[in-house]
Amino acid sequence: MYVYVCVETLQQMSREQLQKLAQYLIAAHHTDVLPTAQRLADDILNAQSDINSLPGLLWCIAVIATYYYWKIVHKVHKSNIQLTS
Repeated sequence: MYVYVCVETLQQMSREQLQKLAQYLIAAHHTDVLPTAQRLADDILNAQSDINSLPGLLWCIAVIATYYYWKIVHKVHKSNIQLTS
């Protein structure tokens, strides 16, 4: 649900607003997001990178969906281990 709302909001933002959002996120959470932000920036600048294989927010949605999928799988797997112990 939140992913869809976030994607909708991002699609409505101008380039300047997106840049401001990225700058504020990095400034506010620099210790958490700076390594990821740098890796993403490097990937975006690399024409051969996987991030450039999908247009725009489709890549973002795919990454978020994959993250939540693995989070759910891990939670179910952990629950199954606890049930069998």
